Amino acid sequence: MDNTDIITLLIKNLSINFFSYLIFFKITNDKNIKYIKTFIASLTITIMYLVIKIYTDQVLAIIISYFSQILLLKIIIENKERGIFVPNLIANAISYISFGIAMAIEIIPILIFNNYNNITNVIFIVLIQFLILWFCSKIKRFKNRI
Repeated sequence: MDNTDIITLLIKNLSINFFSYLIFFKITNDKNIKYIKTFIASLTITIMYLVIKIYTDQVLAIIISYFSQILLLKIIIENKERGIFVPNLIANAISYISFGIAMAIEIIPILIFNNYNNITNVIFIVLIQFLILWFCSKIKRFKNRI
């Protein structure tokens, strides 16, 4: 794994984790989002995912990062009695699906501009993912909690 692959993996995973946390807070209707703690938790899980993925299997890395998200969510949120397993699973599913849709949309500019630079492609995918999630958050059902 070279440096470009590591950088793209960091950007991709950091965005998926960060958006998963934000979607979780949106699903649970939590108004007290702590962006710094959320970013630090996302960065921690991303680094852990990268280390595990380098030395073991990707499936194991995803499973460990999911359960690490749950542990860090327990630390971040104030309401300790609230269930977080299912909303976190839904948030991760929405985040991964939006990332997949963003990848499919990003194929068009790659083919038009013949841009095969991995880092810029991942940055464009993250921007498209952000726009998809932003538009979805404007939908009334998602806006008023799922």
